[in-house]
Amino acid sequence: LSVLYAKEPNGPFYHPDGIKNSDNKTLSVTEPVFDFSFDNTALNADFRCFNTIDASPFVDDDGTKYMYYSGWGSTREGSKEQCIYGVRMKDWFTPDYSTVNLLTQNKRMTVDGPVVEHEGSAKAWGVNEGPFMIKRNGTYILTFSVYHYEDINYQIRLATSTKPLESF
Repeated sequence: LSVLYAKEPNGPFYHPDGIKNSDNKTLSVTEPVFDFSFDNTALNADFRCFNTIDASPFVDDDGTKYMYYSGWGSTREGSKEQCIYGVRMKDWFTPDYSTVNLLTQNKRMTVDGPVVEHEGSAKAWGVNEGPFMIKRNGTYILTFSVYHYEDINYQIRLATSTKPLESF
């Protein structure tokens, strides 16, 4: 997963090539800025993924930065298909990998909850993507899509919590 940045909302946008992040790593255009892969030993093995997409930033009331994303291919039971993860950010170029958490699991209403019956193909049901977080009156509201976008059951769902990285 990578990122572009700009000093103005309308750009121009740049890759952070040559910039040092909060962990003093020099970022390069030849490597992803964020590493949620199986190679990253700083990340809990249950949360490492083959593919990550749909990064979505969120800034809490106290200024704490978070990023939400969709990951596919984890070895964690029940999370081998596409799920939603969250991570606290040290800055916009540096995830605190120790805070990564699984927030949604496909085919379940809660993480590690019972498998829910579904309509449509099993393949289409294995998708949770496009996370977006807002906060209202102390409640974190996470929206995301389920089912494959070509499936007739494609829809947007929401999950709520009192904490930004757990109990949705």
